[in-house]
Amino acid sequence: MSKLEEIPVTLESGTSPGQIPAILTELRVKLKTLLGEGRGDTIDLRSLPLHPDDHALLRETLGRGEIHASLDALGATEIYETAIAGIWWVTHYNSRDENIAEYIEITTLPEILKTDPQDIEQGERQLQQLIAGLTPDRDSR
Repeated sequence: MSKLEEIPVTLESGTSPGQIPAILTELRVKLKTLLGEGRGDTIDLRSLPLHPDDHALLRETLGRGEIHASLDALGATEIYETAIAGIWWVTHYNSRDENIAEYIEITTLPEILKTDPQDIEQGERQLQQLIAGLTPDRDSR
């Protein structure tokens, strides 16, 4: 065979576990770091050359846990803890429901779910106003 076109090529369907064992091993190491040092980490799934079948297998292998949250800010965000405690699957969509980012976070709570300190300050001011509105003025007695 002298021509490149004559070389037989077989495409595999991605039915083998592919990169999944390596990703699971990395997750285990990161989970141990979270336990031992309290330091979480993130894997950007879109940066990995995952075959769509591998992506589906990874999702299926990690499963879904009991906690699920969704946000709607400049597009939807879906967050759920996998069946492995401390491992979260986070998917961001734009306003056209296109997947724009997908991460696995190894953490006790994903950053996006944590309340910003400035928001807490605003909440304290709101409570102060609510209390003032419900408390009778001492001078009016």
